[in-house]
Parts: sequence; structure tokens; C-alpha cells
Amino acid sequence: MVDVNKARDELKSVREERKSWLTDHNAAVAQEMQTGAQSEKVADELAQSLLSNGSITFGGLSREDFVSKGKSKKSEKKKNMRRIDINATRRR
Repeated sequence: MVDVNKARDELKSVREERKSWLTDHNAAVAQEMQTGAQSEKVADELAQSLLSNGSITFGGLSREDFVSKGKSKKSEKKKNMRRIDINATRRR
């Protein structure tokens, strides 16, 4: 019976240690993954980065929204398929 209690206590301590590792890890990740809305430091760093590297637009559309994107190959294929006269093969 003493051996059983000893093994149970050992398993319990290992389980508690793993649980503390997970708790510590999750707390560290939560601290690192803060957004600008949650931390003023992150918000200030983000604003400085945007001001020094490019332009800031508030609402509306950005320059990238005005850049036209090329036609997809799929639409060209569909366009060519529409040109095929299905009745042409039935006339023979």
C-alpha cells in the first residue's frame, strides 16, 4: 500500500508540474500577443511604425483598392467555352 501511495503522489506531482508549465506558457503568450487596443505600448509602436514607413488612411479606401487586378485565367476559359456552338455538332 505504501508503494501505491508513493506512485500516486509522484503522478500527482508530475501532473501539477505539467499544468503549471501550461499556465505559465499561456500567460506568456497572452502577454506577447496583445493588440493596440489592449496595450498603449503596442499602439504607440504601431503608430510610430506606420508614420515612419508609409501613409496612414483613416477609413475609406486605400491605394491598393484602386489598383486593378488582372483577369483570371478561369474567366478567359469560360469566355472561350461560351463561344462554342453546341448545335454545330448536331447538324452533321
